[in-house]
Amino acid sequence: GLTVIYGLVERAGGHIDVESAPGEGTTLLIHLPMATQGIAAPAAPDDRQAVRVMLVEDEDELRCLFGEALRHSGCEVHAVATGAEAEQLASQPAFAPHVLVCDNRLSDTDGITVLPKLRRKLPRVPVILISAYLDTDGQPSLPNDALTERLPKPFLRHLSVSERVD
Repeated sequence: GLTVIYGLVERAGGHIDVESAPGEGTTLLIHLPMATQGIAAPAAPDDRQAVRVMLVEDEDELRCLFGEALRHSGCEVHAVATGAEAEQLASQPAFAPHVLVCDNRLSDTDGITVLPKLRRKLPRVPVILISAYLDTDGQPSLPNDALTERLPKPFLRHLSVSERVD
């Protein structure tokens, strides 16, 4: 988890200071730069409309687990097991996901191959490409695409604001 945090802080132009003393513990101080201009607030979600997620995961147990976690968070999930099924679902005119979550290694293809095909049908949909092998799969990194993020497995469910304990 710390390497993920480090990467996020570095990409934001910040740095981490570490203070440690034997027997006393360790403190991590995260420094982030101040924004120089205002940032547009994200649009408030419409309470009547759930976030629609296309989930592409070929492992049955993981597809069920991810799908249930997303549904529990209030998402409407359309789960498929293959890249071909994802392309077919994306071709349906009535289907318009808000986000695409795709495993990088599928039984019939991989994320690097299927994402450009899906991007032609869903050009403005943010993508989260997940894999346990992002650093060792030997595939080229994704093009610099502001709508695509890579997320290494395993990952933990983050606490939402309403679940935080002070």
